[in-house]
Amino acid sequence: MSAFTPHVAPPSHATDAPPPGAVRIRYGPAPQNFGDLRLPAAAPASGAHPLVVVIHGGAYRSAFHVDLMDGLADDLTRRGFATWNIEYRRMGDPGAEWPGLFQDVAAAADHAATLARTHRLDLARVVTLGHSAGGHLALWLAGRHRIPAGGPLAPRPDALPVRAAVAIAPVTDLDRFFTARPELAALVDPAGRGAVDPYALLPTGCPQTVVHGVEDQSVAIAESRRYVEAAQAAGDRAALLELPGAEHFAPIRADLPFWPQAAGAVEALAGR
Repeated sequence: MSAFTPHVAPPSHATDAPPPGAVRIRYGPAPQNFGDLRLPAAAPASGAHPLVVVIHGGAYRSAFHVDLMDGLADDLTRRGFATWNIEYRRMGDPGAEWPGLFQDVAAAADHAATLARTHRLDLARVVTLGHSAGGHLALWLAGRHRIPAGGPLAPRPDALPVRAAVAIAPVTDLDRFFTARPELAALVDPAGRGAVDPYALLPTGCPQTVVHGVEDQSVAIAESRRYVEAAQAAGDRAALLELPGAEHFAPIRADLPFWPQAAGAVEALAGR
């Protein structure tokens, strides 16, 4: 297997130029508040394209960017999905501290309703897809409707409805993660952790598929096994897809045989 080096420079917002095949659209005032929208070349058979909200990872740090997921977004678009590959403020970006990062992700997702006014997007078939920290955020968007009213992350009445979530090597044990990385502690207020903890938001009522490489040394597969068991015990339809031979980044590389299995999970959950 060839090595994979995530792009760490220049910053994702250094240029307004989108990657080939995408349109870069802003959803908020911060430099990082944008997403890349890709639409299939063929007209949708049902009148509108199912939508995948794509969320990159990178340990919630600004060194890692939206381009981590370009390959998957391209492939999903070829498979007939519209993809909304979002950027958001991360540690190192002004304003990312609690609750900024999560407010960005929520605003980016909710902006899909605006996109649907001028693009044929089926908002009844929205799947969130994320990797690593982005996997946590994909699960969070699926469970966001369970956040109690009154807090800074309480969803608006018109929040984007999520049909299902696919989380690749997700961070689900927030206590362990933020204890091991105290430099990131400002991203989550301890008093508000329940509003972003995947376990606290169970049951989400959304089908979830967790995809995890057995050889992952960055996020242990045991975390995903525990999370899926908890989701099932809470009554959610949750499944774990284990990928023997895959390390942390392998499932998001469209040039490797692992990614088609994750793509198949998206297709199944979107009802195609």
